[in-house]
Amino acid sequence: MAKNRKKREWDNDATERLARGIAKSVNSVQAKLSDRLNRAFAKLDRRAQVTAFAVAIIAMAAYSIYLILDNLL
Repeated sequence: MAKNRKKREWDNDATERLARGIAKSVNSVQAKLSDRLNRAFAKLDRRAQVTAFAVAIIAMAAYSIYLILDNLL
């Protein structure tokens, strides 16, 4: 029993390390994307920023609806 408990602890530790590594890489990609978007938006005037933001929200909503419908059907 002690062997099984120790193996589970090792498995849990390995899973936690993997999760931390994935989170670190996701945060890195997210930071790079955010930086690029901020630079691109800074060049636009206020009206263009609002338009681009609205288009992004509509695109995300459409993709979310697509994912929901895909899971239901």
